[in-house]
Amino acid sequence: TTTPSGELIAAGNFMTAGGVTVNRIARWSTATNQWAPLGTGMVGAVVTSLATLPTGELIAAGDFIIAGGIVVYSIARWNPASQQWSPLGSGLNGKANALSVLASGEVVAAGQFTRAGGVMVSNVARWNPANGQWAPVGVGTNGVVNALTVLPSGELVAAGNFSAAGGVGASRVARWNPATGQWAPLGTGINSDVNALTVLVSGELVAAGLFTTAGGVSVSNIARWNPANGQWAPLGLG
Repeated sequence: TTTPSGELIAAGNFMTAGGVTVNRIARWSTATNQWAPLGTGMVGAVVTSLATLPTGELIAAGDFIIAGGIVVYSIARWNPASQQWSPLGSGLNGKANALSVLASGEVVAAGQFTRAGGVMVSNVARWNPANGQWAPVGVGTNGVVNALTVLPSGELVAAGNFSAAGGVGASRVARWNPATGQWAPLGTGINSDVNALTVLVSGELVAAGLFTTAGGVSVSNIARWNPANGQWAPLGLG
């Protein structure tokens, strides 16, 4: 991801960047053409996802325990002004695979966990920067979530390896409406794991992973969904 200052942030499971010790997360300055750490980085396992808040703060999530020497449990925020890491409440009790930011400014984390900030959730949770509290996203999903994105309508889309969201049948992909608090399927869904999501300038959703049908249509590992007509379609030959 990039910061408001124009720096590029890279994260994963590496220890150095440009010969500098960074501990799984680093920033690249186009002004100096140099890599630099974000504090002392992370201790634990991989950083899987990044998101930037409207305030300019960075959120990092994954399967780590410590960020900047502070216990954070899988999710943490970086303040560019103070150059400090801090926790989001008491964090998550499992791995986070994806992050997204709603129009309200709330951060949504998803993956494979049952508690967020001590609150019972089911693989998806949202954190409110205004009050520092975690809350569920409906009743969540009945399986792992690998990817998140937000549609132009403000609806959240989650995808991965699940068969229900909010108690409603949804095959590996579903959308959540912040206004109603309800989950809904995207047509008949997808027939196998979804690993990534993005939104085109047209507003169409693109899903990618290891699947051969989307909405009953034959595709090859990638497909697009049109919110206007609720239909899935292939992207060329995939």
